[in-house]
Amino acid sequence: MLNAINAVSHHFQGPLFKQFADVFKTQATILATFPELDHYGVREHGDYVGPIFSYIGSLSASWQTETKTKIFAYLRPDMPGLQALLKVLAAIDAEVICVIPGLARLNRELAKKLRVYTQPVLLNSFIVKANLVISYAGSGLSANALLAGVPLLLLPYTIEQYLQARRVEQLGAGLMLRQERSESVIKQSLDRIISEPHFHKAASDFAARHVGFHPMQAANYVVKAIEAIIQRQSIKYGLN
Repeated sequence: MLNAINAVSHHFQGPLFKQFADVFKTQATILATFPELDHYGVREHGDYVGPIFSYIGSLSASWQTETKTKIFAYLRPDMPGLQALLKVLAAIDAEVICVIPGLARLNRELAKKLRVYTQPVLLNSFIVKANLVISYAGSGLSANALLAGVPLLLLPYTIEQYLQARRVEQLGAGLMLRQERSESVIKQSLDRIISEPHFHKAASDFAARHVGFHPMQAANYVVKAIEAIIQRQSIKYGLN
C-alpha cells in the first residue's frame, strides 16, 4: 500500500512517505462515533461527528401489540449463545422480532413462537417503540438504539464488539454477556434491563443529548473534510 501511495504521489510531484502512518500526520482526525461510544474512551483532540450507519433494509416490520414488552434482536448465526438466547426469547411473555441474516434453519418449536427474518429490515420505523434491543454490539445498531432511547443487551464475539459493549455498560444503558451465556444468565440479564429503570433512563439521557442527529450529517461532514484536504494539498503542490 505504501509503495502504491508513493508511486501516485511521485507522479503528481508530491512527497514520498517513509511509513504508512505518515500519510495521516498532517490531516484531520475525524471520529465517526459519539464520544460516549468511542471504543477507546473520549479523545481530547478527536473531532467527533457521530456515527455513519444506514436505516435501509429490504423488509419492513411492525409491532403487533401495544401492551406487551417489545424486544428487537439483531443476531448472527455463528454468535456464541445464539440457541440459548432464542430459547429464552421464545419462553418469555414479550413480542419479539429477530433478524438473523444468513440463518439457514430454525428449530420448528422456536419458529412457532418467534418472528424471525433472515434479511435486514427497516429499523427507523419501529425501533423507537422497542423496550429492549439485543445485538452482538455492532456500532451502527448500538448507536441507533441509543438514539431512540432504547437500552441494549449485548453479546459480542470480536474484540471491537467487546470494546463497544463495554462502553455501553459504562454508559449505564445496557449489559454485556461475557463468556457465560447459559439460559439462566441470559434470562437474568433480560429481566434486569426490562425491570430496572436506570437502564432506560441512561438510554433516554443519551438520546436527549443527541436529539436531532442523523447519520447523513456525519457523512456530509466527512465528505467536506476530505474535499478540504484535497484542496489544500492541491494548492500546496500546485495541482489545482
